[in-house]
Amino acid sequence: MALSTRNRKDEDEEILQETEDVEETSTSPAVSDRRRRRMIAQGLDPDSVPTSTAPKGRPTPAREEDGEKKAGKVEGNIISRFVARIRDYFGDVRGELLKVAWPNREEVNRLTRIVLAVTALAAVVLGAVSFVFGALTASVADASWGTLAGLFTIAIIVVVAILWLMRDRLFPNYE
Repeated sequence: MALSTRNRKDEDEEILQETEDVEETSTSPAVSDRRRRRMIAQGLDPDSVPTSTAPKGRPTPAREEDGEKKAGKVEGNIISRFVARIRDYFGDVRGELLKVAWPNREEVNRLTRIVLAVTALAAVVLGAVSFVFGALTASVADASWGTLAGLFTIAIIVVVAILWLMRDRLFPNYE
């Protein structure tokens, strides 16, 4: 028992020493594979170019506060805090709206026509389906054609269900 414990401790110390040796030799920061490939394509040596990362502990520009807000808190009474929050909210909304890439008039017209056409087509298809199933339901209620219309309705439902379940096999290239 003592011998196996001693061997394990020796192995652990050897592994620890090897990792320390590796850490001492690798002074360059870690570079992702994607960045390494991009740097090689640009003709740069990824191991010699330092990465530009901010030192830890330094606040990001969004956290640097020089005005009335400190660490997310606004000082003052409840009304001034409420007004300050509302002002900050609308300021943030305005800032985000300035980042939006608005479409030009031609794109708006084209996209509007597409939406209206798809909506009209969907309305026609759904209206036709509703008419067909309404007529079949009325036929089922009629005594003379009831059984035949019921069987026809069930056949339509089964065919549509089978087509839906086999859509990947019927349309393999459609995505």
